[in-house]
Amino acid sequence: MNARWPCIGLILLVSCAPNQAPKSALQRRRLQFVHSSDRAIAFEVFAKFQLKVTPAYDYERVTVEDLSIVVMRHDVRSGVVEPVFTQDHPALSITTSTGPPLWETRFILAPEFVLPSARVVEDENNRFWLLLFDGEAMHSRVFDPSGRRFIEQSLVMPPPEALADAFVFAMDDVYWSYALLCSGEFFGMVCEKPSFSRGAVDLSELYELWRRAQKVDGH
Repeated sequence: MNARWPCIGLILLVSCAPNQAPKSALQRRRLQFVHSSDRAIAFEVFAKFQLKVTPAYDYERVTVEDLSIVVMRHDVRSGVVEPVFTQDHPALSITTSTGPPLWETRFILAPEFVLPSARVVEDENNRFWLLLFDGEAMHSRVFDPSGRRFIEQSLVMPPPEALADAFVFAMDDVYWSYALLCSGEFFGMVCEKPSFSRGAVDLSELYELWRRAQKVDGH
């Protein structure tokens, strides 16, 4: 009988170890799927990430890590799909009682937890531009057909009509809607920036600020 006790003790030790919240499997959240004007190709923009949720009394510690923005090019005729842009972003964590504040939520809890987002637009010369918000600022890349990738051209900005096409409020992506207002100058728009002085910023508040910007610009 005594020879069996070490084994039992080991089982008790393992069962009493503190629970560690496992990471989720790698997830994808589509942000955009857009066809070219001639319908020959399409671009898919998505976020790739892992989500970890750790209980903390009446709250949860939410961590989004292994986070990157990815753009895939779809050739409609051949069916070939290939990556044309990937950018990694640092992990973000926040303690909340409202669940993981991902792109589809209707609020942003704090300026310290702003997820990246992006959009692809086509200009009147059939060039494709990637507009990428990294959580703080907007950046642009232009598509290089020969290398089949989005490249940085620091001295070249997307034309005004392409920026106007991208200044579209997104009900299903609170972080892109936030990005439009934080980067109004990038789009040539006069925008009132969202304020966290009263707590979280709601999607309806972002929409009202976006609507005011449209009026100021004369739309």
